[in-house]
Amino acid sequence: MTRFESVPARTRKNIESYGLAVVSRAFPKLVESPNCIPIAEFLEFDLGYFAPGIEVRFGSLPSPTEAVTIPSSAPGQPIEIIFDEEVIARMVDLEGRARFTGAHELYHGLVHANELKTKLSDGPRPEGLYRVQDVPRYCDPEWQANVFAGAFLMPEPAVRAFHAECGRHIYLMMDLFKVSKMVATVRLDKLGLD
Repeated sequence: MTRFESVPARTRKNIESYGLAVVSRAFPKLVESPNCIPIAEFLEFDLGYFAPGIEVRFGSLPSPTEAVTIPSSAPGQPIEIIFDEEVIARMVDLEGRARFTGAHELYHGLVHANELKTKLSDGPRPEGLYRVQDVPRYCDPEWQANVFAGAFLMPEPAVRAFHAECGRHIYLMMDLFKVSKMVATVRLDKLGLD
């Protein structure tokens, strides 16, 4: 099992901007609208057009693994994002945690897999990206992917529009954006919306 200890440092603001850029390109009508980003459909049907060179597959992964991103180590070899079949089924059913997992792995595929290609040229193909505890937060690929997932599923303009109309109504926010209570709460907190 190969472990990647760090990726280039990124600030929350940088990752937020990237998340908004991805949503703006993929779902321009949803940038300012408090609605559900169709992550399952995007991963299954549109990602190949949006980001050629990334393949999404579904299979049976060992518990508790929900998904794994496998960087390509050879020219022309695709980056693979593999989701456990149960996770994709929950994603299709609009379950918040599964949707967050989808957006989290999307970031690994779009950003981290390409960055890690150079690290792979001298070694074996890894089984995927894994968390390592002793990495500074801004260099932690898992922290970065979590920030992106929140920004992608809940674009800042849409969250601010929701908050202006409804205030800090967590359960309504969860229902509109199809996210978990934790994700809705963290998103409001990080945007400073009381």
